[in-house]
Amino acid sequence: MRKGREIRVIGLLSGTSVDGIDAALVRVQGSGEELRARLVGFRTTPFPASVRERLRAATGGGDVAAGELARLDARLGRLFAGAALRLAARHGGIGRVDLIGSHGQTVLHAPRGPEGATVQIGSGPVLAERSGVPVVYDFRAADVAAGGEGAPLLPIADYLLFRSARADRVILNIGGMANLTVLPAGAPWESTLAYDTGPGNALIWKELAPSDPDLFLEVIRLDQPHLYITTIYEVFCRYRDLYAEPSTT
Repeated sequence: MRKGREIRVIGLLSGTSVDGIDAALVRVQGSGEELRARLVGFRTTPFPASVRERLRAATGGGDVAAGELARLDARLGRLFAGAALRLAARHGGIGRVDLIGSHGQTVLHAPRGPEGATVQIGSGPVLAERSGVPVVYDFRAADVAAGGEGAPLLPIADYLLFRSARADRVILNIGGMANLTVLPAGAPWESTLAYDTGPGNALIWKELAPSDPDLFLEVIRLDQPHLYITTIYEVFCRYRDLYAEPSTT
């Protein structure tokens, strides 16, 4: 990116809850440690019920036919494109978007061992064709191929957005899996420490969604933090002995 030039980027993500696609439009300026980002708009697009069921089957740990996974990959590519187009339409149109970054939907993350692998679906080529915008995708695979864990991905953004010259900071992200980023005051990027701490919202999903999906969606609403914190604490206490040590899951 040329110094001083601002670009508009849409980021897309579908998480462990498989409830929908989060899309964020961000203005980005600068590069490296001088990079600055500002949120322009955000939108969540719910998955159709039939897609949610297919995703739960694909992410449930059992075997999935190659044909079904390929079709679901293409289907998600189209849905991700729709989410990006709808968000862009609220903020000047897709013609004003320079780039889309799409994490996709994780269906397998087992990075350790001689056959370590990670798989995210939501076809990048379909997304690029439908949106008409360059797409960056498949973020984790190269790190796993090089012997890494492929997770968590957030520490780079945490460092760029939240580091401080004067205060130590710890960033906790509670997604399907929870992870920490530790940012020592005034320290360079190489001193950043980050790791997964174990299940987060995945435990709420395990406890609530099968019997009461409406309550699950109520709990994870951002405007009810006390309900969320109480629920995740109660659920975690029932499982805490299983997750005594930090690990990438």
